[in-house]
Formats: sequence, structure tokens, C-alpha cells
Amino acid sequence: MESLDYVPDHRDNAEGRLYRAALAREIAEALTERERECLRLRMGGLGYAEIAEVLGVCTGTVGALLARAQGKMRRMAAPHQAGRSLKRIVFERT
Repeated sequence: MESLDYVPDHRDNAEGRLYRAALAREIAEALTERERECLRLRMGGLGYAEIAEVLGVCTGTVGALLARAQGKMRRMAAPHQAGRSLKRIVFERT
């Protein structure tokens, strides 16, 4: 008898992993280099001021870059991933 502690996730299969990898590549290609770097730094735990210092821009620019990146990711992921976390779609390892 299977353990009731584990309920399989229908997205946890080879097809789901391939789809998420393809979507992540598509999103990464749609983002500018600065948007990708800004996202990478933010996901690494840096605050806006720290990111601004690393990139040599104002903190307002960091906010704008993150907002643009988030908008692009939402538009690309929304038709297929309603209700799912963008962070999980883009950054989970496949």
C-alpha cells in the first residue's frame, strides 16, 4: 500500500518538466540582459539598493527593471499556468 503522506503532483512528470524548461528558456530569451541580471540578483537575496550598486543604476531603475521583467513573465506564463507561482515556473530546476 502506498504512503498517504505523498500525493503525486500531475505536473511532476517528464512532460511537465520539459514544458517548464521550454517556458523558462522562452522567458529568458524575452528578457533583456539587464532584466535577467536584476532578477538573478533579486532571487539571490539582494535588496534594491544592493542591486542598484552592483548594476551601477538608481534604485528606481531596479524597480522598473523588475516590474518589466515580471510583466513579461506574467504575460508569457499566464495562458498556460493560471494560479501557479512564476518563481516556481522560471527558477525550479528540471
